[in-house]
Amino acid sequence: MKNSILIIIMLFTAFTTKVYACDCKGEKSVKEEFKLSKSVVSGRVISREEVVVTKETIEKSTKDSRNGRLIVKYTFLISEKYKGEFSSNTITIYTGIGERDCGVQFEIGENYIVYGIDGIYNDRIFTDKESSLWTINCLRTRKYEKKEIEQIKIESEK
Repeated sequence: MKNSILIIIMLFTAFTTKVYACDCKGEKSVKEEFKLSKSVVSGRVISREEVVVTKETIEKSTKDSRNGRLIVKYTFLISEKYKGEFSSNTITIYTGIGERDCGVQFEIGENYIVYGIDGIYNDRIFTDKESSLWTINCLRTRKYEKKEIEQIKIESEK
């Protein structure tokens, strides 16, 4: 009986794929989050696409995409930049696919405040500081709130 259970456990772990778990340690203040973020912007989400990030590239997700991590790519129209240097007012925001891998579930057409960091996969930064960022639900990224913007403006003027 014990051997059967051990074999079942071994088979189960042998055939599982990578699992990502989200473990947030509590929300930081606007001041702390602003300081730690590479970029802070507000604007509107205009499109969503599932993609796979691999060691070399980011590619459109297909049924055969198995050699990487499935993430979501959002196109975002910036209305205001508070931190960061983007070459265009339209940028790409990458995030996890769901809450378990810390993904932010943006709604197309809605306005958000986004705190961004570098996106890293297999020790390679895949975001470009001039056109894209990575965000997670452990950051203060949220729907647009005037009170939050007022605090961000104070931090951006320091």
